[in-house]
Amino acid sequence: DKNTPIMLKYGVEKENLFKIFNAVPDIPPSKTREEVLQECGFEANCFLIAISSRALPTKGWKLAYDSIKHVRRETQRDICIVFLGNGECYDQMKPSSEKWAHFTGYSNDVSSYFNASDLVMLPSTYPGESFPLCLLEAFAAHKPVIASNIGEISNMMTNSNGTAGILLEIQSDGQISQTDIDNAIDLMSQKGEPYLRAKSI
Repeated sequence: DKNTPIMLKYGVEKENLFKIFNAVPDIPPSKTREEVLQECGFEANCFLIAISSRALPTKGWKLAYDSIKHVRRETQRDICIVFLGNGECYDQMKPSSEKWAHFTGYSNDVSSYFNASDLVMLPSTYPGESFPLCLLEAFAAHKPVIASNIGEISNMMTNSNGTAGILLEIQSDGQISQTDIDNAIDLMSQKGEPYLRAKSI
């Protein structure tokens, strides 16, 4: 939707504009959940979250890391996260990360990590966020999502049956509330009815 005003300004008729949604190839995972957990050094019964994106500050890596650290402390649940991607946050965060966070760098096997995970996250405030394919990859793996309400993400996550996870609202300062993301991770990591409902959509 954010790309339409410039077209209307230069004379394109609104009724001639249509959204064409993208898709991702069906790539089967090459590793089992057990193999991924062993690679990451996580326990078999952990609640595993995955993020796959460029490692930019606006993609929410630090926000997710801090939130998981807080929720782990408050709930004593074994919540772990695997970060897939290269960039500034990878370089800054990996050397001092705790054992429940694993950084793979770039991977062409996202399907294995998403398939092994219980949840996929994208708490992005990236101004150019539009139609992130990582969410389609999450849905292809039948995983619920916690993501920011930016670009086309709301349309991607929602259908007539509900929302396939939790949408995080971006505040007037352009940021996501730490409390909101804490609450979302807390709720989903319980794997109760809200988690199961989101997973079924």
